[in-house]
Amino acid sequence: MDTSLKYQIWVIALVSIFLLVYLVGFKKYTWLFSKVNKGKLIALYRVDGRTFKKWIKYFVPLLSDKFQTKQTLCILEVLLIVQYLGIPNEDNPVLSKGMIVQKGEGTYRSLRESIALNNHLWPIENEAFKKLSVFPPLVCQQLLEVYS
Repeated sequence: MDTSLKYQIWVIALVSIFLLVYLVGFKKYTWLFSKVNKGKLIALYRVDGRTFKKWIKYFVPLLSDKFQTKQTLCILEVLLIVQYLGIPNEDNPVLSKGMIVQKGEGTYRSLRESIALNNHLWPIENEAFKKLSVFPPLVCQQLLEVYS
């Protein structure tokens, strides 16, 4: 396909989107352009910044570089993070290794060996398990399903 044709298609698509947003009402879609401070997102999970950066590195690698340099994130980036980490709540909390072992009724050794031997079943790499002491809600849920 010719480069100028691709450019024309993109221009038409963008103009169409902006026209649609304008006709429907721009105020309905302003939330799409809002920004979220990283601190608020970290506070949602109740962990420190270093732990959250490790979570992004191991579980949301698409945003790893952006997350290190940006102070604020757009809504789409926040949604991507929430999709990979889960939302903490009573049914799906942030858990430490000790809490996972306790809920799985095992030992640290059995959990560590199980991750090393059956890495294809786990939602976590062996390196990430060694480096982290606290895990995001979605990963905790998956670890408990396999470990229990």
